[in-house]
Amino acid sequence: GHGARPQSGCGLIRLTLAEAEVLVEYEAEAESGDGWHDPHYPARVTVIQALLNGQWIDPSEVLIPSVIERWEEQIMEALDEAAQVAADDAAEARHRDRMECES
Repeated sequence: GHGARPQSGCGLIRLTLAEAEVLVEYEAEAESGDGWHDPHYPARVTVIQALLNGQWIDPSEVLIPSVIERWEEQIMEALDEAAQVAADDAAEARHRDRMECES
C-alpha cells in the first residue's frame, strides 16, 4: 500500500478489519438537489476496493455487507470531520485577515 494512489475522483483511507489495518479506496458523492426543483440526493460513500494481504480485492466478494457498511459510515464521518476542520480554518483565516486590515 506504500505509494498507492486512488483512481481519479476517489480517495484512500486506512480502516480496520478485525485487528488488521486495511487501505480502502472509496468514491464520495456530495449531497445534491434541493428537493424542490431537483430531486434531493444525500451525500454518500461507496467502497470500491481494499488492499488485503498485498492484493486489491472487491470487498463485496469476500466481506459481509455489515463490514462494508461500517467502513462507509466511518469514511463519511472522516469526510464530515475534515470538512468541518477546513471550514473552521477558513473562518479563522478570514478573522485574522480582518483583524490585520483593521490594525
